[in-house]
Amino acid sequence: MSDSRPGSDSDPSERHLLREFADLLYGSKTCYAGVLSPDGRLEYANDTARTLVDASAAGVEGAFFWETPWFDHDPEIQAAVRRHVAAAAEGERRQFTTTHEASDGETVTVDLDLQPLPAPAVADIGSGTDVFAVAVTGHRESATTGSDAEATLDALAALYDSTADGDHGFAERVQTVLELGSDHLGLDEGFYTKIDGDVQLIRASVGDHPLLQPGEQADLGDTYCKKTISESSPTVMEDVGQTPFADDPAYDVFGLECYVGAEIRLGDTTHGTLCFADREPRATPITESDETFVSALAGWLEHELEHEREREQLARQADRLDEFAGVVAHDLRNPLNVASGHLNLAAARIEDGDSGAEAVADAQSAVDRMTELVEDVRSLASEGAVVGDPEVVSLRAVAEEAASTALPDAATLTVETDAGEWLAADPERLRTVFENLFRNSREHGGDDVAVTVTSVGPRAGDCEVGFSVVDDGCGFGDSDTAQVFEQGYTTRPEGTGYGLSIVEAIVDAHGWTVSAADVEGGGARFDVRGVEFEPEL
Repeated sequence: MSDSRPGSDSDPSERHLLREFADLLYGSKTCYAGVLSPDGRLEYANDTARTLVDASAAGVEGAFFWETPWFDHDPEIQAAVRRHVAAAAEGERRQFTTTHEASDGETVTVDLDLQPLPAPAVADIGSGTDVFAVAVTGHRESATTGSDAEATLDALAALYDSTADGDHGFAERVQTVLELGSDHLGLDEGFYTKIDGDVQLIRASVGDHPLLQPGEQADLGDTYCKKTISESSPTVMEDVGQTPFADDPAYDVFGLECYVGAEIRLGDTTHGTLCFADREPRATPITESDETFVSALAGWLEHELEHEREREQLARQADRLDEFAGVVAHDLRNPLNVASGHLNLAAARIEDGDSGAEAVADAQSAVDRMTELVEDVRSLASEGAVVGDPEVVSLRAVAEEAASTALPDAATLTVETDAGEWLAADPERLRTVFENLFRNSREHGGDDVAVTVTSVGPRAGDCEVGFSVVDDGCGFGDSDTAQVFEQGYTTRPEGTGYGLSIVEAIVDAHGWTVSAADVEGGGARFDVRGVEFEPEL
């Protein structure tokens, strides 16, 4: 076996994710546990394993497994371990007995299990049969514990195997996770939620509980998930009726007797939860391995969500690049022809003894128009790029800051945030959204236009939360509201038609949606949906 294998130069972010994933699964275990890269290098070893030989993480991570302190006492054992690792890296599970020499000089006999993990689909590489990593667990030969960890490892391997098909979309992968978790834990219900403000939305589920079906929603205060997002580790309740939570409204609403839930976070914000439950108490305790398994599933889902969002953003950027070529070719052609015509006219008049000043001035106006168009196209390109890391920002504060530069003194701004004020967004890009919407209101409603920004929740009749911007101007009239976001579309002779395109690009880059409509009685309304309001600060 050579000291390098195809795929051994893995992406640093993937290696970091692998170590975090392994620590979730094995960090608190009393068995010896570690994870190897396909070339046999040790990527992670838990505290139990390192304590046995008095090794630090930095001292062993990155070294070939057979060259680590667990085996350096015997060259023959090193050679045997190297052969077992090579076989596991090719996809063959290997189980064997070996010895470690502890730091106190004791020789410890250990049963080792090397289990290959197929490459996960989230990496979007490989055939689905390549080995992504090798999981190693070890137990002293006389030990009788560890079956829970082994069962968890088997379930984790099943997760990798089930999601390795790149043809499956995000929704299908989530369904696989729910089915796998429900089966592994022996609980009838599995559900993935999205938390929007004070509302819990069921996005996907397995089981037949009527209130846990996709599309169902409930006040967060009446759910088990409120407890989950308030705790740093998975929430575990094996017999809810015998706990203080039996007095909680959630118990009356859902009637779940057993519940295990983990929080799903994107960046610094709560996205939702991954939960497994049953309407009957669990006959056997939820083990530590069960808890870490649910944490691992939630961590996998977080990574999938980030990956899905990045993939969609990159696809949108590629589409915009194609559009920009057409913008430059089409929208700049007219003012360029106008400038050229006026310059030719000015040259002819100068030849006839005229100053040609008027024609030159007209040409300058056309050039100014091109400059304005170029700046708007450049803004559209940059504002539509992938947004920066979301921050928790105040809808009210950002709207008021935008109004200070985009609305005249005679205009009025009202901000209503009863449905939610704090949201996850790129603050500069969000301000640009408001600035362009406010300028649109001013241009169509005059200097004394009245603008209202309102946060909106599911209880207002929408299936998603967000915010609306409404003015008392002239509205859209005969214009098709489906066209107002198109690049270059404008109803004003002096307009560039890019302000609302910029709004749509920024909203799209956040993963939100935007639509426009007339207001009954006059005015325009813009609705932004898909926003994540923070349930807690």
